[in-house]
Order: sequence, then structure tokens, then C-alpha cells
Amino acid sequence: RLADTIDRRIAYHVFVTPEGDCNGLYVTQKTPNGFAVRELRGGRSSLSFEYRIVAKPLGEDGVRLAAAPPLHKLDDDRFAAGRGVLRKLPAPLSPEERLRRTIGDRAYQKSLVTLRSR
Repeated sequence: RLADTIDRRIAYHVFVTPEGDCNGLYVTQKTPNGFAVRELRGGRSSLSFEYRIVAKPLGEDGVRLAAAPPLHKLDDDRFAAGRGVLRKLPAPLSPEERLRRTIGDRAYQKSLVTLRSR
């Protein structure tokens, strides 16, 4: 039974997914012992559905995921992903500079000579 596995003091969530065409489904009459599923707009489809219950397990008193500290407005600074430090992001590279860094200095210079000779 559902009631034997969840903390009854805290509300639980039920997510339903119909396995066929219908007007949509919703959950009603939620109690610690169970819930009812109905079709929207008074529909009477007889299709099956899947459901997922999200609830606090019985006996779990610890914090599962601590709240993250609030982020402050950073103006032009950005958060350096994975490092936990603030730093200025470099200016975007021009297309020419991106090409030079991708193919290397020597190949870039050679392509410039080739282009100028045309």
C-alpha cells in the first residue's frame, strides 16, 4: 500500500501518462491510501495509463538536496563553470582569429598568401 511507504505528513505528486488517444487525464481524490484518475471534459475512454508517484519516503528525515545559495546580480562578470570563481569572460574572437587558432599560424599565413595572389 502507498500509505505504508510514504511520509503521510507531506503531500505527494502523481504524474499520469495515457497510453492512447483521449481528452487528457487528471488526478483527483488524493489520500494517503491512494488516488483516482479521471479523463478531462467528462471523457469516458477505457485506455490504460502509466503513473509515477513522487513522495517523501517514510523514515527519510534528512535534507535530500540542500538549497543553493542565491546568485547576486553580476553585471558584466560571469560565473566560471565548475570552478566556483568569478572572472571576466574573454571577448569573442573574430572569424579570422578563430580560423588562425584552429588551423595554426603557419597554415593561416599560407592561406592569406594564396588568397592575396588571386
